[in-house]
Amino acid sequence: MGVLPSPHRLFSLRTIKQLSTLSVLLLVVVAVLLTVIVSERRDSMSLHEQLLMTELQLSNLKKEMSPVKADAVFKAKNHQPDLPVIIAITPTNPRPTQIADLTRLCYTLRHIPNFHWILVEDSETKTDKVSRFLARCGVHYTHLNVRTPEKMVLANGEARWRKHRGVEQRNLGLAYILSNGKDILPNPDSATIYFMDDDNTYSLRLFDEMRYIKRVGLWPVGLSGGLMWEGPLCKSHGVVGFHTLWRPDRLFPMDMSGFAFSIRALHDHPEARLDATVHYGFLESSFLSQLLDNSRELMEPKADLCRKVLVWHTRTEKANLKREKELNAKGKQSDPSIEV
Repeated sequence: MGVLPSPHRLFSLRTIKQLSTLSVLLLVVVAVLLTVIVSERRDSMSLHEQLLMTELQLSNLKKEMSPVKADAVFKAKNHQPDLPVIIAITPTNPRPTQIADLTRLCYTLRHIPNFHWILVEDSETKTDKVSRFLARCGVHYTHLNVRTPEKMVLANGEARWRKHRGVEQRNLGLAYILSNGKDILPNPDSATIYFMDDDNTYSLRLFDEMRYIKRVGLWPVGLSGGLMWEGPLCKSHGVVGFHTLWRPDRLFPMDMSGFAFSIRALHDHPEARLDATVHYGFLESSFLSQLLDNSRELMEPKADLCRKVLVWHTRTEKANLKREKELNAKGKQSDPSIEV
């Protein structure tokens, strides 16, 4: 006796068949409409010309429908009704490698079931480039934007550690969840929220670890804090300390990628926000203090009692555009119509 396919596979196959049937019906309808529209012109056209015109229009329709069908099937495969949703808030700023970084991240996120991505641009407006990227990524998303105040923007040559980054963008994401959670969540009381950078590296196992967090879950981060890894030291009964060298007196000496929290924790502390005025390096500790009422007792060790590194604080190398600058000096540039 053959092995029965899983309900997940049955759902995907059924979705594909339904979409295929819909495609055929739409093509038939379009063919009929084209016949009516061009009826007055057919008297002056040869049969060969009429066939060429119809074939061209049907070909264009197929091209337009193909990506829609693919995305619809993909999203159906990744929706599991009984699984809590993970919401990631990602700040992103304009730079030459922005779309390259987002594309790499997108191909990780496409594998995560029940996932919603809040991408927040550091911009006065939502840019067309990022809008086009999100439309073709294939992940459920919300696209927001807010500009970082000038006084918080790094000056040319200023060290990265001098100012906090992504504060306004992450806070806007939190405000959006509090105001619109019912619109993006099947169960507004069951979800995990994660601050995700657009240039870090993530194992898919990390999202399995965080999905059922009760309040705040913690894990180590690779290549962070000037160490091979930085993060909590854990025993079976909870977090007993932290592996860090810079200001170990912080209550929660954590990297932003080293924790996630439940939407219930946010609902219990709706005023919790990242504070751009705190001393550098205390941004995460300040936020966790608000969610955990200044107590380490409620922290939940994840990733094999904090023994597994499932996220790495990687950074994309700054693009070398020396030749582009030489072109600019001559009043020229690489073709801007080719989007990078």
